[in-house]
Parts: sequence; C-alpha cells; structure tokens
Amino acid sequence: MLTNWYVRRSRDRFWVGEQAAIDTLHTVLVVLCRTLAPLLPLLTEQVYRALTGERSVRSEEHTSELQSRGLISYAV
Repeated sequence: MLTNWYVRRSRDRFWVGEQAAIDTLHTVLVVLCRTLAPLLPLLTEQVYRALTGERSVRSEEHTSELQSRGLISYAV
C-alpha cells in the first residue's frame, strides 16, 4: 500500500534518481489506477495515461469480454 510515510521516506531516493525506487513507485501507481478504475473512472484514466502513455486503463481483453456478453456495445 502506498502511504505518505513511504513517499516521505523514499523522497531522497527519488531525487537521486534511483531506478529501483522509481520503478516501484510507478508499478504501485499503475496497479492502484487499475484497482480504482471502477470507482473513480475519470481520475484514474487521466493518471494512468500520464504514467503509461497507453490509451486506457481498461484492458482490451476486458473490453472485448464485456462486448461479447452484450454489456457494452461500443469500443472503448
């Protein structure tokens, strides 16, 4: 879980540019966006796009599954 304590404790590692610390923070933020996407779609979409450069936080597999079940009728 990402906490204020972790970010404060690791701040020096981020400023120095330690790749392991940056990769860990990036992974945590991406997973957090995927987890919160159903609850906060607009916010998580914006953060996810900024982090990854990918089109959407919603995976293509998930979208095609919803389309095949008839739950959505448009491409995301």
